[in-house]
Amino acid sequence: MLKLVIYAYLSNIYSCCKIEDTVKDKISFMWLASGLEPDHNTVNRFQSKHLKNTVNGIFTQVVVMPVEMGYLTPDVSYIDGTKMG
Repeated sequence: MLKLVIYAYLSNIYSCCKIEDTVKDKISFMWLASGLEPDHNTVNRFQSKHLKNTVNGIFTQVVVMPVEMGYLTPDVSYIDGTKMG
């Protein structure tokens, strides 16, 4: 569920109902959901219970990990894959 919700956020989809609909329509969302079709209540409960206080930490880790692995440098900005320094 975490990967599904994060992918939805990255795709500018924030509504639980819209996430539910997108899982039924887009193959990438179907794959991330492992063939399951969570309804909007399930998505909402997951967001409320697990993401409410942790989403900022998760996105921070998404940036910190590639820096630690040497793929990115914190002194350079990257926008849409374009290196701007």
